[in-house]
Amino acid sequence: LHDAAGRAEDLRLLRVGREVAARTGLRLAPGRPLAAQLRAADRAWLDACEEAARSGEARRFALRCGPEGRAFDALAAPAGEPGCLLLRLR
Repeated sequence: LHDAAGRAEDLRLLRVGREVAARTGLRLAPGRPLAAQLRAADRAWLDACEEAARSGEARRFALRCGPEGRAFDALAAPAGEPGCLLLRLR
């Protein structure tokens, strides 16, 4: 999802692995914008995902999100069609 200037505003989840909630404690729902679900403190995660989508190269970044501000090591990597990403949280 992009603004009028073409800058990423949010991501929409197409699929969520069954183990995501068990491993991360996050309840992520497909079809909904990701920013509201993550409640991240800043947009650095979105910038990293946008760069991975544009460059076609995976990006690692730190992500602090959720109601408790839990920290994750994250990876955004191109997957399938242009603009689609795999987002892995550990």
